[in-house]
Amino acid sequence: MQKIFISYSRKDTDFVRKLAGDLEKAGYDVWWDITDLHGGDDWVRQIPAAIETSQFVLVVLSPNSAASEWVEKEYTQALSLHKKIIPVMLAPSNVPF
Repeated sequence: MQKIFISYSRKDTDFVRKLAGDLEKAGYDVWWDITDLHGGDDWVRQIPAAIETSQFVLVVLSPNSAASEWVEKEYTQALSLHKKIIPVMLAPSNVPF
């Protein structure tokens, strides 16, 4: 099963919840923080590990994600690992990276 990591701003959670559910119904293994991180997890290490083990990284683009330091870090790591990056335009925005 192909694994997809979703990078997004928490301010866009409602959209990402639906996106993740639709992808899972289509048979993909989806990793996103709301369902895959639990209290006490070492998220600073788990997020990069999840990117590393994913075949695809979906970056949800919005003004919120364009301003997110974490989205930029996730995108940068995905680039450095030569992951297939798929942009999903939620709302028009300037993409700083």
